[in-house]
Amino acid sequence: MAIATLSFAPLDDTRLRLFKLLDVKQPQAVQIAAVKALSDYDDPDITTILLGHWQQSAPTVRVELIRALLSREDRTLALLQAAERGTASVAQIELPRRDLLLQHTNEAIRELAKKLFGGQTAATRQAVVDDYQGALKLSGDAENGHKVFVRDCSACHQLGNEGHAIGPNLAASPSRDPDPRARPSVRK
Repeated sequence: MAIATLSFAPLDDTRLRLFKLLDVKQPQAVQIAAVKALSDYDDPDITTILLGHWQQSAPTVRVELIRALLSREDRTLALLQAAERGTASVAQIELPRRDLLLQHTNEAIRELAKKLFGGQTAATRQAVVDDYQGALKLSGDAENGHKVFVRDCSACHQLGNEGHAIGPNLAASPSRDPDPRARPSVRK
């Protein structure tokens, strides 16, 4: 609550305090509160600061960074540009938000979203799954799979000592069958 009140003061008065609260040594709740407070300011420097903390931020803090960056059009564009350069990720953006970005009124945002999301919306997701069914017949490549895991999955999943245990444990999958249609139903 105290951190949130800082956003009522001019940014010049709180900038240093809020920046220090973004430090990874701070508890994640403090970092998240600092991101929320900073996101209230209408200052172009905020975008640079938030994106500058992307690499060292934990996945839960990144979720808040995404919210803050998607809260303003200029920040949204900056996030998508950073993702295109590989300095940020859009993997944690939910499908409904992706749909909005793909239909955004700003052409630059819309085109970057198409490039980053491949035009995929919630409606086309099943078609993508169906399209990849042929991949189930291919042999696996552990080295390449590791690279993909680190790049795309480690923000939310942990295998061994790598990644973050936020999402389900991938090693403890109830079925090791790669075809989800072959898995037993869990309906009750």
